Amino acid sequence: MLSFERRCKSISEEILRYDPDIVCLQEADIIKDIVKSLNASSGRDNYSFCFLPKMSSPCLMVKNNHGPDGLAVIYRNDNYELIKSEKIPLNEDNSRYALFCHFIPKDVGHLNKSCPDIYLICLHLKAKVYCSEIRRKQGEELVKYLNSFIKRISSTSAPVNSTVFPPIFICGDFNAEPTEPVINILQNFSLNSNTLYKLTSAYYVAGGCKEPEFTTWKIRKSKRIVELTEDCHTIDYIWYCDRLCTLLGAWSIPSKTEIGPNGLPSAIFPSDHMNLIADFSLRLCK
Repeated sequence: MLSFERRCKSISEEILRYDPDIVCLQEADIIKDIVKSLNASSGRDNYSFCFLPKMSSPCLMVKNNHGPDGLAVIYRNDNYELIKSEKIPLNEDNSRYALFCHFIPKDVGHLNKSCPDIYLICLHLKAKVYCSEIRRKQGEELVKYLNSFIKRISSTSAPVNSTVFPPIFICGDFNAEPTEPVINILQNFSLNSNTLYKLTSAYYVAGGCKEPEFTTWKIRKSKRIVELTEDCHTIDYIWYCDRLCTLLGAWSIPSKTEIGPNGLPSAIFPSDHMNLIADFSLRLCK
């Protein structure tokens, strides 16, 4: 088990190594410490975050806890400004939410043009294999929100046939294999058959129409079974609108050999899920 200090340092080092503009985290309970470490390491206060705590977080039951875990979005405040954040209900009883963020780019200077706004959704769907139906319903709630949101902004933003309409990104732990109904819901998402809003999985495209072999790989001792059990799944995704931005590439998931015999997390990989990292090119407004 990694110590709090070691895990915080390792996560910060990974973020600094790949230098993303925006980072989505789930089950984050040390977000303030991570951002503090990022700003200390960079020598500038150029990292900010927004946080949506989980309702009835199990972290609060742990002695000497760091507060509730939840959804967090870290962003480079020298590149983007957070205009708005809000929670999206994913259950009818409002027991689970996704985190929505609206970013606008800072001045791009010499280009004499401007980048489009960015809409981002960070989420964490219900866990456990037998909860597929709950995840399906959560996906339906998400699509319901997207349809309503896009209709609303289309009347005040660029025309729906514009190539600079703000792109939407959906990132997170879906707890769902590629064959699950909730993934099919996102794959088939579009508004009024307008393909501008069709969602595409970044790793599916980068992998030649194939998702990674796994995004989480854990080897644990079971409470009921003496032997070690292996838990290996592809359940994390980055979704984007491929008509509104261009995927430049995605970081390759390390092999099990590279990770090591004990699985995740490890001294090298501080999370029990692999990082998904993708580079996108946004279309500039004229």
